[in-house]
Amino acid sequence: MFDSLEDKSVLTKLLFKELSSLKNQDKIPVICFLLERYVEKDELIAKFWDLLKNTNLQSEVKIMILNILRELDSDWSFENNEDIIKENPEILDENTKQLLNSAVINPEVQIDFMDFMATISVQDKITLLNSLANDFSEDILANILVPVFESEPNSPQGKEALKLLSGTKSQLALHTLEEMSKFAKGELSQEIRRSLAILKMSGMRVDNTKEFYKKILSDTVADQFYVTYPDAHSDVAMIFTRKTPEGRIRFVSIVINLDKGIRDCFGFFEISQFECDKILERFLKDERTASVSPSVFKTILANAEFTTKNNSQNWVLPYEYVCWKNLLVDIDYDENYIEQILKEKLHRESVDESVFQEIDKMKISVRWFLDSNYSDEFNSLLKDLKTESNLDSLVSDYKNQVFDEYEKISWKKKLLYSAYIKYSIGKEDEALKIYSLMNNENILDKFLENILRRSIYEYLTLIKYDKTMNVFDFEQDIIDEKLEYIELNWIGDFDV
Repeated sequence: MFDSLEDKSVLTKLLFKELSSLKNQDKIPVICFLLERYVEKDELIAKFWDLLKNTNLQSEVKIMILNILRELDSDWSFENNEDIIKENPEILDENTKQLLNSAVINPEVQIDFMDFMATISVQDKITLLNSLANDFSEDILANILVPVFESEPNSPQGKEALKLLSGTKSQLALHTLEEMSKFAKGELSQEIRRSLAILKMSGMRVDNTKEFYKKILSDTVADQFYVTYPDAHSDVAMIFTRKTPEGRIRFVSIVINLDKGIRDCFGFFEISQFECDKILERFLKDERTASVSPSVFKTILANAEFTTKNNSQNWVLPYEYVCWKNLLVDIDYDENYIEQILKEKLHRESVDESVFQEIDKMKISVRWFLDSNYSDEFNSLLKDLKTESNLDSLVSDYKNQVFDEYEKISWKKKLLYSAYIKYSIGKEDEALKIYSLMNNENILDKFLENILRRSIYEYLTLIKYDKTMNVFDFEQDIIDEKLEYIELNWIGDFDV
């Protein structure tokens, strides 16, 4: 009926009048919805700012109007509206309360808070955390403090969050401190133990975090879980989704590195199935992708987190990851290291060089070649490649430089992880071959030698067709000459 009105000016006038003298709070969302539908954006923004000057306007109406303006008006900020907020401090309190309550359920809200924290000075961060601690407590407060602490535990704000967690009387705080105590060293370890003692003295002794999040997550189901096999730099892409009863999707993407741990993370709290399918369509074009169980997915993620925390005493985790990983709390997983899991599940068998072709067929090594960003040692090889006519001699000279002991460990991790994925998706025979190669030093050395050969071939092929990548100024006839050598002497050693 309203949509059919040619002149809606009387309707909108009545709605603004009703909003300014409202007594029934339940009507606020309905009236604001109608105003957004029937008033032009610029006019609505101007009218709302005028309404906020009304000292008799109910606080609840002001809060709703401010929340709408935050979405509509690009110039909106708390700083620009300091006068309104000073006259109505309950607005800021209510906004903060809404944020903290929403953050328990929605990781995007936690991340918004962390994004804001990243823009202010260290002292302002500490002041803000203490201000929140004065007004809030228990799980709501702990849920905001945890990512501040866990992402950068050795930073000034991380240490302040740790101190404040001890006074929250929260099971979330208890869970986080007990988990972090397994990895912390030195002064940080002592501070965590001290905060744990204070927390337990307050009566918080039972960790029901899993049940707490299970209740929150109970309206969604774990849906799809995908991982890629590692590339030559040991990077792995991971994606998981959860589905709501309405068919909406919670989507999270994580990048891990087998040597360094958690690298990056982003997510969407609610997207359509169509949007999700489009993202997955591009992701699944990669033939190195495997669909795994939720348990296997979380086991891989836990191992990556172990790597981050074990690599350095002053570790840093992406705060986006700390927030989004809560969507996996209800999933059980194997808390052992992947190496230990496979040691108990697989027994080595004898392998020879024929295993190289079998691994090529598995497609796990399709991107296992080095590029010019891989290492200084490989770059030195590429420089010498230009003048060296005997490519076998070049490989022999550089093999132990490019694949020193550290690099060998890194390539063993790639094989170990790949074997775990194969085992987890029911391909135990393939897993056994990869695992046996990893544990046979002589065959592993020859395998790495083939990786080096493939890398030279890939580089020459690249610069033949993309002159912008030819940073060492290879002449075309030299490129063709070396490719001919490879095709005559190496092609049988690897799949190209």
